[in-house]
Amino acid sequence: MTGRNHIRTTVQCHFKSAQIIPIEAKESDIRLFIKNKVDENRIQEPDLMDERLEQAIIEKITASSKGMSAAYESSNFQSFNDIR
Repeated sequence: MTGRNHIRTTVQCHFKSAQIIPIEAKESDIRLFIKNKVDENRIQEPDLMDERLEQAIIEKITASSKGMSAAYESSNFQSFNDIR
């Protein structure tokens, strides 16, 4: 399960033995991934967006990608409905 750091307490309430693993992609990898996706779409539609819009999108996504974590729970449950 992945999520933002601000929900860590909630996750730990439902998954008592969960191990929290901080994960963070390098900013350069995120930028490269987004750039490649935009370039793929440009092949089909060359006038998709200008450089300024592309940079704004990259900046916004890169900034909002910070602070993710992953939780691992060893117990078996069938679905997320089981934790409600």
